[in-house]
Amino acid sequence: MNHIWIAYLSVFGFATIACFAGAYRARRAVDSEFRTGLMWLFTLTGAWSLTTTARIAIPDMRVDTALRIGGLIIGLASIGAWLYVASAYAGFSYHRNTVNRALALVIYLGIVIAKITNPIHNLYFLPTQEALPFVHLSFNPGPLYWFVTGIAYTAVSIGLYWLFTTAPQARVDTTRFQTVLALTAAPALLDVLVYGDAIPTVLIEVSYAPLGMAVFALGTATVTNKELYSVSQSWRRQTLDDIADAIVLTDAEDRIRYLGSDATEVFSALADSEGQPFETVAPELYHLTHDSGSFQWDRDGTTEYYTVVERDLDSSGSQSGTVFAYIDVTESEKARLQLAETEIERQRFQQAIEAVDHSIFMTDIRGTIEYVNPAFEKNTGYDRSTLIGRSPAILNAPDAPNAYPDDLWEQIRETNGRETEVIQQRRGRNDILYTTDDYAN
Repeated sequence: MNHIWIAYLSVFGFATIACFAGAYRARRAVDSEFRTGLMWLFTLTGAWSLTTTARIAIPDMRVDTALRIGGLIIGLASIGAWLYVASAYAGFSYHRNTVNRALALVIYLGIVIAKITNPIHNLYFLPTQEALPFVHLSFNPGPLYWFVTGIAYTAVSIGLYWLFTTAPQARVDTTRFQTVLALTAAPALLDVLVYGDAIPTVLIEVSYAPLGMAVFALGTATVTNKELYSVSQSWRRQTLDDIADAIVLTDAEDRIRYLGSDATEVFSALADSEGQPFETVAPELYHLTHDSGSFQWDRDGTTEYYTVVERDLDSSGSQSGTVFAYIDVTESEKARLQLAETEIERQRFQQAIEAVDHSIFMTDIRGTIEYVNPAFEKNTGYDRSTLIGRSPAILNAPDAPNAYPDDLWEQIRETNGRETEVIQQRRGRNDILYTTDDYAN
C-alpha cells in the first residue's frame, strides 16, 4: 500500500475533523458576530478539506474533477467567512456594511460561474490524471486561476493584518497568537510553491489551505483559547479602558470575561478572576455594583467612593454581556459630605437661635433684615413677613436716640461688634428698653 497516499488521506482526514470540531467549539465565543463567523469559517473549511479527502480516496477522473470544482467554490466562500471573522474580532463594521456584502456576493458569483464553466473554457485549470506518487488529479492551473488566487490571497492577507494588529490591543499573548496566524497562512504559501513546480513531486497538486485552518482551529482551542474566545476587540472598542478607573466585563452568564488595566489594582478581589462568576470571586463588590449606583470602598486603609455606569452589550440584536465602568468620585463625594455636614451645622445653629428667648435678627451689609427669630417677633410684636426686607429703623421709638444709624455697619466693623442700650418701640405698645449686642460676620 502506498504510504504517501495513506499520509495524505490521514492528514486531510484529520484536518476535516479538526475544522468541524473547531466549528462546534466556536459556540463558546462570547461575541455573537465573532461566534457566527468562526462557526461558518470552520464549517466551510471542514467541507473544503472533506472534498480533498474524498478526491484522494477516490481515484476517478470525473469524480475528482467535480470534487475539485466543488472544493474551490467552498474554499472561496471560506475566504468571505475569514474576512467576516477578522472584521468582527478587530471591532470593525466592514462585515455589516450592505455595500461590502453586495460587492462580495457579486464577485463570488462571478468566480463561481467561471469555475463551474471551466470544462468549457479550461481557463481556470486543465485536469489530467497523474500516477505518481499515487493516482490523483493534476490541476494544471490556468491564467484565470492565478487572477482569482491573487484576489483571494489579498483578502486573506487583509484578514491576517487585522488580526495581527489587534492582538496587542486585545491582551492576547502576542507571540503565541501570531505564531498560530503564521502557521495558518503557511499552507497557502505551499499552494503557490506546488503549483509553481518549486518543490518535489512528492507533494501533489491539492489545496493545502484547509490544513492552515485546521491549525487555526487547534491553535484557538489551545494556545490562545482564553484570550481569543473570551471577548472580541469590538467590545473593547465600546468600552475603552481610559473612560473609567476600572472596567469589568461579564458575559450573558455573568462570568467575568475582561478586566480593564486598573481593575485588579482598584479591586484586588478580581485578581485571576477571568472566566469565573462575578458573584463568586468578589461577592461584596458584586452586590455593591448591583444594589446601588455608587458606593464606598476601602482600599489599603483609604476610603474611596465610586459611581458605577452599567451598559448592556448588544451584538446582532441580542444581549451578549454587560460592562461595568467604575468611576472614582472620591473628591466630589468628600466635598458633598462636607457640604452636608455644613448644612447640618447650619440647621443646628438655626434650631438653637429659634429656641432662645432673646430677640435675634440678622441683616445684610446694607442693613436690610434677612432673618428674625420667634423671640424677636414675640418681643417686638412684628411678624416675620413684615420685618424681612425692611430696615431695623422700623423699630426706632419716637423721640428716642437713633438706635440704627446709617453708619451702623461701619461702626461694627471698626469695633468688631458693639454693645449698647437702645429704646425700641413695640408694635401697638409702649417703648421698651433693650440692651443689644451687634456683631458683624
